[in-house]
Amino acid sequence: MDYGGGGLKMPKSEKVILIGLLILVFLGLGFALYGFVNKEKIPTGTTNFVYTNTNSKYETKSSSSTVSIDLTPVKYENSKFYVDIAVNTHNTDLSQFDLKKIVTLIYDGKNINPISVFSLTGHHTSGTLIFSLDEEPKNFEIIIKDLPDINERSFKW
Repeated sequence: MDYGGGGLKMPKSEKVILIGLLILVFLGLGFALYGFVNKEKIPTGTTNFVYTNTNSKYETKSSSSTVSIDLTPVKYENSKFYVDIAVNTHNTDLSQFDLKKIVTLIYDGKNINPISVFSLTGHHTSGTLIFSLDEEPKNFEIIIKDLPDINERSFKW
């Protein structure tokens, strides 16, 4: 093993390890770049995602207790109303709650349950609720029932 003097001489096993490490570094950089470039794309066939639309005309509403909830209406498009939701807790397993059953949107005297939800899992989860509406609501309320500490939470816009 002569690393000094006239040239760099490495045993074959060290060259293989070095080449392997370089390949891993380049693959890691490639995956990181791919994730960065494609972060705004919305996956098809799932609603377990959150829109990152900072241009929403709606403000985020929150409710905190042992289960904290943040709701942000995002957009109305093609007769669908999209609402981001983040649910966080340190005490409760969220998987026991079904968002289709506990969430209701109220507008113009109508009570609408979401047509598409994601499964609550673990202690920290977020995604998008989708409601089927004939028109974009101007004034509306979203009610979430039966979560710990607060039996009924009301979010009004």
